[in-house]
Amino acid sequence: MVHPRYRYSWLGTVAIALLLTSCRVNENLSLALHPDYLGSACLELGNVRGRFKIHVANGDLTQHFQIAQPEQVQPHALDLGPVTAARPLEIVIRGELAAGQLEPVVRYGNCDQFAGADWRIVGIEYFNSDRVGMIRFFAGAIGIINIIVLVMQIRHLQAILSAKDYSIAELVQVLEQSPQQRYVKVRGQVKVKEPLRSPWKKVDCVYYNKRVVQKTTEGTGKTKKTKTQTLENHSRRILFQLENGANQITVIPDEAVITAGTRHQEAKPAAKGTIETSETVLPVGTTVLIVGMVAYQRNQLVLRKPEPPLKQTRFQIYRETAQTLEGNIRFAMRFSFVVAVIGSLFWLPLIVPGMADPAVLIHELTQDW
Repeated sequence: MVHPRYRYSWLGTVAIALLLTSCRVNENLSLALHPDYLGSACLELGNVRGRFKIHVANGDLTQHFQIAQPEQVQPHALDLGPVTAARPLEIVIRGELAAGQLEPVVRYGNCDQFAGADWRIVGIEYFNSDRVGMIRFFAGAIGIINIIVLVMQIRHLQAILSAKDYSIAELVQVLEQSPQQRYVKVRGQVKVKEPLRSPWKKVDCVYYNKRVVQKTTEGTGKTKKTKTQTLENHSRRILFQLENGANQITVIPDEAVITAGTRHQEAKPAAKGTIETSETVLPVGTTVLIVGMVAYQRNQLVLRKPEPPLKQTRFQIYRETAQTLEGNIRFAMRFSFVVAVIGSLFWLPLIVPGMADPAVLIHELTQDW
């Protein structure tokens, strides 16, 4: 059954006719309801294609909608839910009409009662501008973070590729012929005559970092906060030899970034909160790859941090081989690039008219979550 419909009152008597060419829509309308009516209502907009933000007020009831379907002209309707005839429907329409004709009409009853198969019915909970904005913000933030990560990874890869790959035996031979410092990457085993003893796990090592923190929870509900207090934090590193067969080179690890360490961690309940202990060690006998500057120092071949003003300032100790390390960096670069591109797509609809908005799509797919 088709319910009777009541055309808009004299305050909205001028029909909105914005055809095929893209036109800006900026309308304030007042649509009267049948006297004594109380029940569901549907606001038919007509056959349109475009992008609109619509605010509907009926007394104390306010609703927000967004129409964003540039693909085709089709009938659109807003399912308003219960309304009262005591107040007219105050409607504010802003946006861009790409094609079709915008004709606001009130129908009594739910939109599903008379809608055709090709109708696009927009429900009350369809659009939440704050949530869509939040989705767009987080997507943009993730994209920017990944651009920064991508730049860092490019520089990382440049540093790794600019360091020439040598064996220790080759380094000894090359520097004997030409004793000038070189930026290199070299692989070998960690050796030392008098190793350190890690304070927690008692591991023979050339580097350790021990950290103990206490975590306590204060407050309840929304005021709940976790407080972290550092009880202990200290580290040590010593000179060691990088050995490969009968050849070795002295490593001065000051300021080296050590990613080849083994990490141990444990959490225990305490009188107040939790005590978390962590220890990272570089054990003796570990096979590592070191990227740094090699040179003679006091008639001894040493591997150390590059000195300014050299562009290659990376001095790092890795567990991976050079090939594996380069492959991991390239994978991280590809991943960061893809995420950055996806993040930028969430902002393009604000610049490119008619483009489908992924933020609205995600909102539609997750509105019931």
